Amino acid sequence: MIDIQPRSPALTTALQEYCRANGLHTGKKFDYRTLAARMKFGYQRAWNLLNGKAPVTVEVLGRFLLAFGPDASADLLNLAGNPNDGDRAAMKEQPA
Repeated sequence: MIDIQPRSPALTTALQEYCRANGLHTGKKFDYRTLAARMKFGYQRAWNLLNGKAPVTVEVLGRFLLAFGPDASADLLNLAGNPNDGDRAAMKEQPA
């Protein structure tokens, strides 16, 4: 089983990196309104997430999956240092 480590600072950093790389960051600041609208959060929640004031929880990961799709979710987890699909296949082959 994959250990997602909700509330991990690595997930907050990964969310920030994903936003920078995918057009949700312009100039010196994040586009909090767009992120909030896509993930169905309020502006303040999006601000708190991207500024490390609120943890990235399982709920946040679920909303990210619904808003951005499975490929983006895999990218986010990879940025956070979690195994990707290839790693999962290799893990299944190893005896427990």
